[in-house]
Amino acid sequence: MSYIGNEPIVSATRTVTEVTATAGQTVFNANGGYTVGYLDVFLNGAQLQTVDFTATNGSSVTLTEAAQVNDVVRLVAWGTFQSANLSGAGLLDGTVTAAKFASGQTPSFNGITFPATQVASANANTLDDYEEGTWTPTFLYSSNNTSPTVNTLNFTYTKIGRVVHLTGYVSVVSAGSGNGLQITNLPFAGNANFNMMPLWTSNAPAAISFYIPGTSTSMQFGFLTGGSSSLNSSNMPGELSVQCIYTALN
Repeated sequence: MSYIGNEPIVSATRTVTEVTATAGQTVFNANGGYTVGYLDVFLNGAQLQTVDFTATNGSSVTLTEAAQVNDVVRLVAWGTFQSANLSGAGLLDGTVTAAKFASGQTPSFNGITFPATQVASANANTLDDYEEGTWTPTFLYSSNNTSPTVNTLNFTYTKIGRVVHLTGYVSVVSAGSGNGLQITNLPFAGNANFNMMPLWTSNAPAAISFYIPGTSTSMQFGFLTGGSSSLNSSNMPGELSVQCIYTALN
């Protein structure tokens, strides 16, 4: 079917105003107003061309030629539906109370933002934190609080809930002198004494692992040899690649 004026839009709304004219009447008001460009005007059943009326203010229509007494003027205002624009924030804070999607339609999001300071939840099924960042580790011997000279590269972390993934690379310039090598400034405190994982090294006499004592932000290094021997200046490897996961306190 062809239309004079704007073709109605599928699933559009329609508001009809019908007025019986008085002699010489030219102005007719549309109930509820209209969107300019989306209005059809009929006079005694015949649709008028746009040159036959003026409809620019969104509320009334002015005929080019005045109506005669008992003429019937019919105004049909069309309105369109706009699909919902759902945001991650709207879904999280409960402002989207009812969301229906057509078959095959997929909502899109710009990501979920967590607060800069974690708001911890006691609910075991609630993800209450996500963070990505970089950090510069501080290496220190626990025996004398001195440090080896090292070059660090690409130390990053990703925290999802309480799970922390650390990555980075260390090359040793000078081992210095001391016992009990540790990193003293982890980005998040550990939750217990059993965060252990082997690490890749170069020129080490045995496989090296780390553990986080208690709920500290220190990572201590040792050998996986069945004992608790620590890493020190005399057995320091030339390179150390940190690719590890641990459980944070919060």
